[in-house]
Amino acid sequence: MLKLTYTDADVYIEHLSTSIDRVIAQRVKLAMRCGEMLHVKPDYASFLISSHLPQLAQLQPLLNQQPGAIALAPADENWVEITLYGSWLSSSVHAHDGIFLAAFATATERLIYQLWQASVCVQGVTG
Repeated sequence: MLKLTYTDADVYIEHLSTSIDRVIAQRVKLAMRCGEMLHVKPDYASFLISSHLPQLAQLQPLLNQQPGAIALAPADENWVEITLYGSWLSSSVHAHDGIFLAAFATATERLIYQLWQASVCVQGVTG
């Protein structure tokens, strides 16, 4: 499973072995115990990766195995936007910060995570 944490400043991605159902159940239980609102809905989430990474070519064949669940689109000459389908968890319906969970084949999850990590390093060097 991929867990994307969206904050006001950035997005952070983790590759976890826990199931989406378990994470959602834990979050619901925590919200209930704290008296907080939690909205869970199926949704899409996007983030940018460098278009210059050699591993990016490995992603296309994996996308064809899961049509509609993952999409790639060029953002500009240096960046590609990856869009994933999964579950959005946030404190309100219109929140821009929260947690996004998505599950795919393990090889796909690992590659997306590695591409994101490499992009963070590229961004740190160039940005």
